[in-house]
Amino acid sequence: MIDNKFFEKAELLDRNDPLKNFAKEFESDPNVIYFDGNSLGKPNLSTIETLKGVIDTEWKQGLIRSWEDTWLDLLAKSAHAIATLLRVDKEEIWVCDNTSTNLYKLAFGALKLQKGRNLVISDFNNFPTDSYILEGLVSHSFPNHTLNKIDASNFEMIVSSFNEEVALVCLSHVQYKSGQVYDMLKINQLADKLGILVLWDLSHSAGALDLDLKALGCKMAVGCTYKFMNAGPGSSAFLYVDKDLIASLENPIAGWFSHERPFDFSGEFLAANSIRKFSTGTSNILSLAGVVPGVNLLLLADIKSIRTKNVALTEFFIEIFDACLSKLGFILESPRDSSLRGSHVSISHHDAAKIMKELNEPSDGKIVFLPDFRPPNFIRIGVASLNNSFQDIYQLCKRLTEIVGQ
Repeated sequence: MIDNKFFEKAELLDRNDPLKNFAKEFESDPNVIYFDGNSLGKPNLSTIETLKGVIDTEWKQGLIRSWEDTWLDLLAKSAHAIATLLRVDKEEIWVCDNTSTNLYKLAFGALKLQKGRNLVISDFNNFPTDSYILEGLVSHSFPNHTLNKIDASNFEMIVSSFNEEVALVCLSHVQYKSGQVYDMLKINQLADKLGILVLWDLSHSAGALDLDLKALGCKMAVGCTYKFMNAGPGSSAFLYVDKDLIASLENPIAGWFSHERPFDFSGEFLAANSIRKFSTGTSNILSLAGVVPGVNLLLLADIKSIRTKNVALTEFFIEIFDACLSKLGFILESPRDSSLRGSHVSISHHDAAKIMKELNEPSDGKIVFLPDFRPPNFIRIGVASLNNSFQDIYQLCKRLTEIVGQ
């Protein structure tokens, strides 16, 4: 059982939460408590209205005219919104394709640029698609290169693996299973001294952590907009390249939108002399339309406040975990130090798959809980500061004790 003091503490924390009114900006089912914003953000009302407008007005009524009237401008507007969030110049962000494709483009460009260096380093705990892409590049496009996977959660392992033969390092800023935050600044500083390029995947940190990519020494990054940016399922991804590096990187998937003058329909390709060179084909407008309203909501709330709250939410979970869940066979798999933890907490249990089934299926009028499961036995509790409450955390922990205590 959970001590009633945690219920009272949750109520107090919710009353004093400066972001509590943002929950009204999201579609909500009172019978579902959602903890999977680190996989797919909840639909916010502004994005829903924007998407309706694209379909009912811009597409239905404007037809092809909407390309010139609205849609072409949407590319730059989306990039500028994300640039503001990440504190970079608006000429350094572009929104296009998906995270995997963008990672491929920048990794290829980096390896092509780094002549005489034949080592690629990644994390064996990296998100699988990132590893697949790097393996494919080394296998097909750069067969003289070697991919080394290390335990990048250990900074000493990073230090020992960096040398002047390394061309590229590809890491996730927040490790997708454990939620560990890697020290971007220290890694970038070390790499820069040795002439190594580092490509960061921000999919689990952009929109949840307070990021200043310039101050962190970041030269290249990719990320998605459908998690903490709440832009919608499969919404367009983004890429970032430092302005001093843009001209040097080649885009291996040249398309008409990466042409300097795409609407000349020239038979000869001339790469755009800007971040737009990393475009490929026609933009997916329905997947792009939710980016601006999703990011604007984060900017309105202020990313510093968002980070403060997701730290408090995960701290509250760990507090109840130590008092109750740790005695029921659960293991904390995320860092206890909040500076090393992203916006999700991972726990494990030998019966995790069964527990997840119980959480997902209502019984006797109980609330449905939607965290997510990662094999073999991880349960990830992803908190979104704009729509999760401290009462949500309390209710989840209470339900977990009921399930395991049966």
